[in-house]
Amino acid sequence: MSKRKYKYSLVHAYFTYKIPDIVRLFKEVKLHDKTVREWIKSGKLKAFQHEGEWYVYGGILKSFLKIKNEQSKKTLEFNQFRCVNCKTIDAPKGNIITKLTHGRNGSLLAIGICNKCDLEKAQRPYKRIYEQEIRKIFIIKIDEVITLCETSIITNNTHLKIEEKTTQSEPYAHPIISIEKPLESLPSQKQGNDTKHTKKATIHAQNQINQLSLF
Repeated sequence: MSKRKYKYSLVHAYFTYKIPDIVRLFKEVKLHDKTVREWIKSGKLKAFQHEGEWYVYGGILKSFLKIKNEQSKKTLEFNQFRCVNCKTIDAPKGNIITKLTHGRNGSLLAIGICNKCDLEKAQRPYKRIYEQEIRKIFIIKIDEVITLCETSIITNNTHLKIEEKTTQSEPYAHPIISIEKPLESLPSQKQGNDTKHTKKATIHAQNQINQLSLF
């Protein structure tokens, strides 16, 4: 017999429930009134009686069903999968993982074929630290983890492109160099001015010599 899972969120903590009310709330999981009476008689579910009727406080019922759900959870063996379709717990058919891909929160999701319903509905999340052990135990047909790991290469290339763009944007420093260039031309201008002054002085001296020679 499969373990029932009770949706205790349906129970209001501040309500009081009769046994028929509890059975009606959980008719989807086929809860029988005899089962509820056994819970009460065994003392597992606390209740009080009034005029021949059993009553259970909603808060107590909620806590009780929550504990029942926790107890019904079964820890899977490393090679066991749970079928989403028929809820069977077993190793995948032929010990084959038909697909190994990324799951939630960085985990690995292994998918296989159920031995009972023969559908590809057997699943099992694994922590990433167990990746090497998974590869040793199971036969993996499709491995999407490898293809997804290649995205790191793509991201590295994009980083290189970004670096190239940043290096190409460095010419913003060039105006500082262009400001300094006119300073380099100053000595040549100064030298030209000195040459002009020297020529003028030479011509002036020659004129004085010529005037003296007339006397």
